[in-house]
Amino acid sequence: FSYFWNETGDALAYLAQDQAYAAEVVASENDIAEVVRSEFAANQPLKFTPTYTVGSYYYLRAGSEYGAVWTRTPVSGSQPRAVLYESDWLTSKAATLGVLQPSPDGQLLAFGIDREGLGYHTLHFAVMSDTSDAIPLSFNISNVGSHVEWGCDNGTIFYEAVDPAAQQARSLVRVNIFTGATETVLTCPSLTYKAALARTETGGYMLGYCQGLAENAVFGIAVPNGTACAGPMAPLVPLQPGIRAFVSQQAADAFLVLTNFGGAANFQVMRSTLAGLATPANWTPVAGLGSDANFRLDQVTVFPANVVVWKHDVATGTHNAVFYDPT
Repeated sequence: FSYFWNETGDALAYLAQDQAYAAEVVASENDIAEVVRSEFAANQPLKFTPTYTVGSYYYLRAGSEYGAVWTRTPVSGSQPRAVLYESDWLTSKAATLGVLQPSPDGQLLAFGIDREGLGYHTLHFAVMSDTSDAIPLSFNISNVGSHVEWGCDNGTIFYEAVDPAAQQARSLVRVNIFTGATETVLTCPSLTYKAALARTETGGYMLGYCQGLAENAVFGIAVPNGTACAGPMAPLVPLQPGIRAFVSQQAADAFLVLTNFGGAANFQVMRSTLAGLATPANWTPVAGLGSDANFRLDQVTVFPANVVVWKHDVATGTHNAVFYDPT
């Protein structure tokens, strides 16, 4: 083959004809090739993520060098169905799958794809079913951060809106994916503060954080499942210089705050009502979870029967889980 042909354009025409002929010749072999590929892939060692449960379904990721597939299986035990083939979306070495979030009713899947390794995602959606594999929707949202949460009705989603120029989330947005109605529910005051999204473990409140280098403020909005919600996030914990606070919810009017308030350099856990969150001086220390020079409290996770507090050993760097009885 002579590349001299390219000067007259004959080379490209020849290659197009050659590719068309090749496709015609091997067309009858495509089914056999797919069988061979499937059998070969089936004999590769698979890697599984732990199963986790959302609503009435188990979700599992299994993969090999040929890509991975996410499936879901009803808790009742019927046939698993594929909800996401990573190879369909991760089309380059730089591409990664970020968030993967099923809706509470199990009908929709939100998943974030970072195609260029930028650290933020395009959020896509798919309709899930017990009788067929998931079907992607054409609707998507660009410049989404690392956290999204379904809230209110099962068609509304909250997400971190990233400013590409600043390379960080500056605001939190709520959108109805069926109507396209969009509302900014929180905007942080300046580039020195990063917006972050979380949801309390009981599911009753969507939380927004404006996080600075040394302090943060906390905002929130009630998100009862199956009920529409509207309006911006309301201030919960005010911004105070040098004070950090991270909120968990035990019950409708019972909150825990992981904070360095009161000079707790390694943090302490304090108790508050919803109204009391605005006045740190009224927070009540939780016995046994005060500031300790040898351990830093890193995280509080609320479960139905108890609370888990992660303690970081300052000397050894190891972590220990402490179970606290909320009663």
